[in-house]
Amino acid sequence: GGPGGDRRGGGGGPPRGDGGRGRDSRGPQGKGFGRGRRDDDRSRGPRYEIPRDVTVTIEPSDAALDALTTHVRSSTQAFSMFDASRLVLSGGDRFRAKFTCADERSGGLFGVTDGGGLYLSRDEALAHALTDDLLNKYYRAEEYEKEEPKGIFTSIGVCGFSGTLIGPPSHHSYQNNVRILHRERFANMSVEDYKRRIKIDSDPEVIEKWKAQEMKGQRWTYLPSEQGEEPKPLVFERRADVEAHFRRTHGDEVIREMREVAVSGDVGKNRLAPGLGILMRQAVERAQKHLFEMSQKLGAGLERRGLKTFKRRSGKFFVSRARPRAIP
Repeated sequence: GGPGGDRRGGGGGPPRGDGGRGRDSRGPQGKGFGRGRRDDDRSRGPRYEIPRDVTVTIEPSDAALDALTTHVRSSTQAFSMFDASRLVLSGGDRFRAKFTCADERSGGLFGVTDGGGLYLSRDEALAHALTDDLLNKYYRAEEYEKEEPKGIFTSIGVCGFSGTLIGPPSHHSYQNNVRILHRERFANMSVEDYKRRIKIDSDPEVIEKWKAQEMKGQRWTYLPSEQGEEPKPLVFERRADVEAHFRRTHGDEVIREMREVAVSGDVGKNRLAPGLGILMRQAVERAQKHLFEMSQKLGAGLERRGLKTFKRRSGKFFVSRARPRAIP
């Protein structure tokens, strides 16, 4: 539904977007930023670098403006712009956050061209870009049978979140498996915090299950090398080699540096550097506490779509499909 109307303005309107609770300072309720630890709570949780030379402004999305325009045009009522602002800020898919680098910042922000994402450094952006979805565009992965791992293994590291079998802490693949699993699925927390959640299991059945898993090897063939003039295609036996080759060959293609960029309010936490995520949450909280700025942006967008905005009674801001006139 649309924003609720002002009782004195002659229109009740649908229920307010915040469920009648009033101003909500918990942050957007979209997929990416729900209720979370306040960044000023230093007694627990990891600390992240918060760039002070980057500013964030919150703007309504085009989809939200179009939806509000359709609703107001279908109604005979005038709607409060403050209620409309609360409605927009209550869902991450209804607004976007624009990040702008200050002039004194030496470098920009780094975005991933495939799949989105915004980070503070090129290396951080590349680390998050190297997912299976992206690699599959350049490499063909195939499984093959390997020999059973040699050695005496008495325990297995198990992911405390997903139950994924990582391997024996003494095995050569253990650290690499931890790094890949953290990056692809749990990048919203620090590596140190993630490692503390790894459980060590000595159950013989779990060890045998890991051995069977390790007997299924994987190799990657570089697709452009099959179509080129190379005598034989490039084949990699280790994922680390695949990632290193991708960084050298395609890193500049998938990462771009920007000094101003906007992302959707429901961007996933693993697609935003933690420091940028904190800045975004702070900006949303400020916008929810001080609704005037958002109401001005909404008003400008709705007027461009043909609606009329007006003020009445102590300067309160309204929108309707026609500007009202006083009756003698």
